[in-house]
Amino acid sequence: KPHKNLVRLVDAWAKVAAHVPAGLVIAGHWDARYPQAKEHAAALGLKERVQFAGPIAESDTPAVYAGAKVFVFPSLYEGFGLPVLEAMACGVPVVCSRASSLPEVTGEAALLVDPGDTSALAAAICRVLEDAQLAYALRARGLEQAARFSWEQSARATLALMRTIK
Repeated sequence: KPHKNLVRLVDAWAKVAAHVPAGLVIAGHWDARYPQAKEHAAALGLKERVQFAGPIAESDTPAVYAGAKVFVFPSLYEGFGLPVLEAMACGVPVVCSRASSLPEVTGEAALLVDPGDTSALAAAICRVLEDAQLAYALRARGLEQAARFSWEQSARATLALMRTIK
């Protein structure tokens, strides 16, 4: 969907692809009403370097995250940003937008960029892919940050809030 900012991600990847031998995998449910990212990748000649994997089985999700060198989430808006938290919990360095809830979810554990700035997004991706020390630090901070969140903690906080409402 447009708020996922995938066209801009493809643009950023076009800048990155010239410097790294890796490919970009875009995973998740595909909404056929919004073909722009696929069309844009084809128009830029990136069909071989950008794969649209479609939905990933829940049981396979941790392995997909763990196989990534960097998780990029340039979303313009998120209610919470669970994929970012999942990636951090799997030890993947994260680059994401500094929009909506994402800075709160990531804390100091991700490189945050303006989701409207393609060059900044590309630069952040390159930094993680080319700087092993940075990638290691983001992995470590991401694991620590992800550990701060749990379903049990969320349920307790929700219950406490509900008890205050009379």
